[in-house]
Amino acid sequence: MNQDMYKMVIMDHFKFPHNKIENKEGFIELEGFNPSCGDKTTIYLRFVNDKLEIKWEGTGCSICCASSSIMTLELNGLTKEEALIKIEIFKKMILGEEVDISTFEDAQVLSGLVNFPSRFKCGNLSWDTTKIILDKNS
Repeated sequence: MNQDMYKMVIMDHFKFPHNKIENKEGFIELEGFNPSCGDKTTIYLRFVNDKLEIKWEGTGCSICCASSSIMTLELNGLTKEEALIKIEIFKKMILGEEVDISTFEDAQVLSGLVNFPSRFKCGNLSWDTTKIILDKNS
């Protein structure tokens, strides 16, 4: 994918986000906050037949909001173990470590964050918040 395509996918998720929360009933929730820029995202998670259902709401930059939308698409329907593996691969990807990015669909566009270290927290906020929930809950 070229840079224009990356930008287009990010802006699409920012303007038309997926899996925004409507009914919070039955979800575990945790707010993630990036004090360096003010990004705020709340992750809502529950297990349905041992599979994750993830929703979110938040405010912040296009990277933060797009990443939250993308993350829900990447992790919904996975088991806890599968999600934790994918979260770890995502973190390595945006840090520039060698990983197989074909593991991801739209999350591949966030691999470019390696060139913008100041945006790492923006892109990782929802993923890290989800990991904290998963580590605390079975």
